[in-house]
Amino acid sequence: MKMAPSPIVGVWRVRTEGAPFPYHMFAFHSDGILHQSNPPLGNAITSDTAGLGVWQEREGVVKARFEEYRLAYHDHSITRGVIELTLSVSHNLFTGTAEFNVYDVDDKHLDGPLHATVEGQKVTLE
Repeated sequence: MKMAPSPIVGVWRVRTEGAPFPYHMFAFHSDGILHQSNPPLGNAITSDTAGLGVWQEREGVVKARFEEYRLAYHDHSITRGVIELTLSVSHNLFTGTAEFNVYDVDDKHLDGPLHATVEGQKVTLE
């Protein structure tokens, strides 16, 4: 018997209170892959790549983690942002929390954890 896909599967407009730029797009794929995107110039300190990561649903709660590389405008130093999400989905909406940590290219922890709240609305054809 084939199970129905998780309600998180799809494309979402996301608002993150506490992030340098609050507006993001997330795509949760049925194979557990997560894509995140927001404008590179949305952060005044670094230019960030798109975020790529993974997600899992356990007992109705979605846990996700994505990572992005960050290039500092002032000295071109490279860091890696790691964002962990805990989300509750209800139909075409989700709410939750995010935790953000920064590491250098050698995996030394530099900053965080910083916390934010997240809200998402699913993109639909209706």
